Amino acid sequence: MIFLDLEGTTVDEWASFEPLNEHLRAIARFLSKEGAQGVGIFSFSVRTEHDRREVEALVTPLLEKELEVPVVRIILASEVIQTLSSTLGVSLTHDDLTLWGKARVFSEWCQAHHMSGVLIDDAVMNRLIKDERGPEIRLINVERLHEGVSVESSKVPNT
Repeated sequence: MIFLDLEGTTVDEWASFEPLNEHLRAIARFLSKEGAQGVGIFSFSVRTEHDRREVEALVTPLLEKELEVPVVRIILASEVIQTLSSTLGVSLTHDDLTLWGKARVFSEWCQAHHMSGVLIDDAVMNRLIKDERGPEIRLINVERLHEGVSVESSKVPNT
């Protein structure tokens, strides 16, 4: 599945949710090329159910219109913390997610769920994480999409 960050990637900031139109156009081209049937949201800013409802009400309609695919999943930071704490056998906090960074957290989260995934974010470098035992994970910097640069690999399943 392809996941998108919010702040700095699809919208400017949490307070206003102003769309970043150039980024959205580049993301839409990428999704079309990939044949994406939907996207998810993977943002440390979405901490609570209240935050999820706010994103569903204010951001999801914008993304679905601009990207021409449905938003099918919104991951809460608390869900990520719970999954990784359980999988890794440690007690994590939101501060730990920030310290680890989006690339490591997304990679660990995908591996914990035994799923391949793509993350488009303004805070990652283009990278392909793949080995014969685990899922394929692509990290794509949204700025590089403007240049038509992405991490090449086989297409990631939409499920």
